[in-house]
Amino acid sequence: NDRAWAYDALAMTDKATADYDQAVVLAPVFTTWFNRGQFLIDTGLFDAPANDLSKAIAFYDAQPPHGHGDVTEAQYLEAHFQRGEARRRGGHDAEAVADYSLVIAAQPRNDVAFTQRAFAYSHLGQLDNDIADLTWVIALTKPDAFTLYNRGLAYTRKGDNAHALADFSDAIERAPSLATAYVARGRSEERRVGK
Repeated sequence: NDRAWAYDALAMTDKATADYDQAVVLAPVFTTWFNRGQFLIDTGLFDAPANDLSKAIAFYDAQPPHGHGDVTEAQYLEAHFQRGEARRRGGHDAEAVADYSLVIAAQPRNDVAFTQRAFAYSHLGQLDNDIADLTWVIALTKPDAFTLYNRGLAYTRKGDNAHALADFSDAIERAPSLATAYVARGRSEERRVGK
């Protein structure tokens, strides 16, 4: 496992893959499944890492209460988050929502999990949920231009041009070089005035 990390750090992907593969054979425990899953996400794969992260989660779940060894709840939640990432990037948005929701239930101030769940909701066409999650992120944090821009896109898809215009304008105020926000604001303004 440690040598696999070293190979990965040196961008020796083939050797890192071989070592991660051997690690899960020799020690099929949470850490080896989790590490290989993370590595595979970084290489641009999504179904295989989701499978590895599922094995890490199953390993944790199979342990008796308070018998998780050196695996912390935070690591367990990170496995769910990363599996959500792999699932979302692989086009399995409903499953990703379930993983992000588990993380959010345990960490209700995790703005990154809310943001990623909002993206999954957007892909599913669940715009009210998308907007609700992004609104929560804005309430939790100092709103950044991209969060405002993305919520503006969701409002646009719902046909709510007034809210979309406000979000695009706020995004531009925070990041004046965000060209896509200007385009989106212009299109929303056209729709608002009926052109």
